[in-house]
Amino acid sequence: MVEINRHERDAIIEKYPGVHIVGTMKQRSGRGHYYCEESKKVMKLLRELRKGV
Repeated sequence: MVEINRHERDAIIEKYPGVHIVGTMKQRSGRGHYYCEESKKVMKLLRELRKGV
């Protein structure tokens, strides 16, 4: 599992709707984190997003 932020989560869901993503701490909005699976397609998209392409 890889930690991602909300913007990366939104981009992943838009491009790959079937990817497994979990969120933590739904009760307090400032403490939530998102984690997604480490598939090849998701990791490639994350590299592009984090690089700024």
